[in-house]
Amino acid sequence: MSPTEFVTLLTKYTTVLALCAAFLFAQQTLGFDPRIDTNGLAVYWGQNTLSVQTDGAQNERPLSEYCADANAPDIVMLSFHNVFTKTPQLNLANHCETRFRGSQMLNCQPMANQIKTCQKKGIRVILSMGGASGAYSMDSDADGASYAQTVYNTYLGGKASSDIKRPFGDAVLDGVDLDIEGGGSSGYASFTNKLHEISPDTLITSAPQCPFPDAYLANALDNGWFDAVFVQFYNNACSPDNADQFNFGAWADWASTKSKNKNVKVYIGTPACKECASSGFLGADKIAQVYKSTKSKYKNVLGGVMLWDAGSAYYGSSSIAASLRNGPLKN
Repeated sequence: MSPTEFVTLLTKYTTVLALCAAFLFAQQTLGFDPRIDTNGLAVYWGQNTLSVQTDGAQNERPLSEYCADANAPDIVMLSFHNVFTKTPQLNLANHCETRFRGSQMLNCQPMANQIKTCQKKGIRVILSMGGASGAYSMDSDADGASYAQTVYNTYLGGKASSDIKRPFGDAVLDGVDLDIEGGGSSGYASFTNKLHEISPDTLITSAPQCPFPDAYLANALDNGWFDAVFVQFYNNACSPDNADQFNFGAWADWASTKSKNKNVKVYIGTPACKECASSGFLGADKIAQVYKSTKSKYKNVLGGVMLWDAGSAYYGSSSIAASLRNGPLKN
């Protein structure tokens, strides 16, 4: 081989290595994409259930600490945006309690860097709307479409104004989650469709109760846009601890035949501790069994596991999150 041929070959080899390195870096930066990836771990953060679990001895840690964990989640849902009005409000328990002057909206701008830190690690941070308590509802389809723009400006890629305050400052969340447990069912389909129209890259998820169809989200699920659904398989008879009533199949059928997005992923939602729900706690070993069994039947639909909530999911030396990460959710 002549010196000229050697240099040419070396240049080609170096170029290939550079392209491979760039691809791997892009993959790490983009991180988990719930629209196409599986074996995902999603956790709700913000309501400090750990305090209940430990009788007040421990509190849920700052968001960035969970993102730095060796067994970090793929998706974090900030919970909750619990008041839907012209002056929307947040409830993040003890994590943020300062309000904008003259407003009921929390000023959580110090959290902006934590959110960005998570995102730099490829972790998706989305806002969960609703919850078990709060004053929220949408009166009509027009109301839902209008509120999509408000949410976009307040939490996503929009901009603040005299009427719009951004509680997380310049941090741009990756999407929204609908955990609707009251207040009626109107407007949510148009809300998701409008939000998807405004920003197709924005993740849109929901957390229906496992009885099918869901009492509040049935219309939205059939007629709106969702990228993933975190079904709450607890607090109801359709939990996996009632094997003959576990109805993941009904949700898989919805995903493949009724959902507007035929690539939507369905997650198995489960409590991270006994105190995290009134019923349906399984524990790591049982969750692993259920996940593997479900995956063998519904591989194309199953997206991963959702845990309520982060504080309890990462509590203790042998946390349930670590067990899942190093077990059925190991990639």
